[in-house]
Amino acid sequence: MTDAGGWRVELCGSAEELALLVEYSCPPAWEVRCENERTYYLVSEDLASCPAENEVWEQADLLLKNIRGAIWVERGVAPPIEVGGVVRVYPDGQRSIAVRRMVVWSIEAPLMDNSILVRDVAARKRRDPLVAEVMRYLDQPVEAFDLYKVFEIVRRDVGGAKNLDAKGWYLDGECRRFAQSVNNPKVLGDKARHSDRGDAPPDCPMTMEEASNFIRQLTSKWLGWKDEGSHE
Repeated sequence: MTDAGGWRVELCGSAEELALLVEYSCPPAWEVRCENERTYYLVSEDLASCPAENEVWEQADLLLKNIRGAIWVERGVAPPIEVGGVVRVYPDGQRSIAVRRMVVWSIEAPLMDNSILVRDVAARKRRDPLVAEVMRYLDQPVEAFDLYKVFEIVRRDVGGAKNLDAKGWYLDGECRRFAQSVNNPKVLGDKARHSDRGDAPPDCPMTMEEASNFIRQLTSKWLGWKDEGSHE
């Protein structure tokens, strides 16, 4: 796969994280390449038909949201890899910077090894727009609103609350505990989805970390269920 339609989408982020994304690449859906051991750039079929640099930037940003969302599901934190610039590549090999921004990131946690979810994220997005929507909500930073949106998408996709409960993807009562926690400012304060409605919090409320872990596990189970095709 050549540079997408005469464009290079340069990436900003930790060299370690970007190097791992080179290994996780899933061409032709998406691929991260390295040039001169220091410049990392993204190519994808989705970028090939973009007519102008602003559209290239927007499409690359959407693809990175999906990749970061998939990484969040895997490990609970996503690397702040961003579009750093769009460069036009001419037939004679000459290049000119179309648009660029300077971003400096630091990152602590490494990507998980052999991440099938990260590698396949673009292909998943193409097969099912719900997967792309979920990954966008799970792009950093993830708040109570985002967690509950993902919960609603999964619940609707499996056919409603009763069907979701019947899957056995979580312990009895965990679903209600999650919802009552993320919705209640008595539990999460200003980070809660709702203002104070006078509702009592659950007996054992979830912290934001627990709620995030609940949705990570639920999303992972849901993606496996979709891959099995058991919902068809």
